[in-house]
Amino acid sequence: MEFGQTKKGQRKISTFLWYWAFRGWEYSGRSYRTINLVFHGHSVPTGYGKTPNVYRLRAYPFLMLKKLNEKYPYSVVNVITTSIGGENSVQGEKKFKKDVLSMKPNVLFIDYALNDRVIGLEKAKKADEKMIKMALRKHIKIILMTPSPDLRVDITEPNNILEQFTDMLNALAKETILAL
Repeated sequence: MEFGQTKKGQRKISTFLWYWAFRGWEYSGRSYRTINLVFHGHSVPTGYGKTPNVYRLRAYPFLMLKKLNEKYPYSVVNVITTSIGGENSVQGEKKFKKDVLSMKPNVLFIDYALNDRVIGLEKAKKADEKMIKMALRKHIKIILMTPSPDLRVDITEPNNILEQFTDMLNALAKETILAL
């Protein structure tokens, strides 16, 4: 299955999102523009699978880069991961200025929801809000990522923990007019 396609329960980046985040990046005939995509989060964007192996080329940031290179062959796109396996949004917020803003992202993907279960909805929301405010002050486009699947969670159960984090991120995206 290609990046951007879906099966039930998988992520999809819509045509609208492609347009919103990447419009105007084609070669204009005059100059190239370098675009920095920064992926800030836990082990999934890093490419951890069955540890200790790291599968960076199978992780969604690299799959996105491949798709962007196909769609915009004259663009210069950098994919930067500041993600660390096991990290949650409170830890990510503490290093946000130094590790993320220093990369000068054009688009920022925040992907902590799966690990944020350990710290709870309230702390996760506060940390996410702080990162969002810092990024918006720098005019960075932000995409909040919903939790990755976890086989230990019954997603058919109403109001399961992953659904609670998805709902919190949906509300946060609506409040701050962000992509999700």
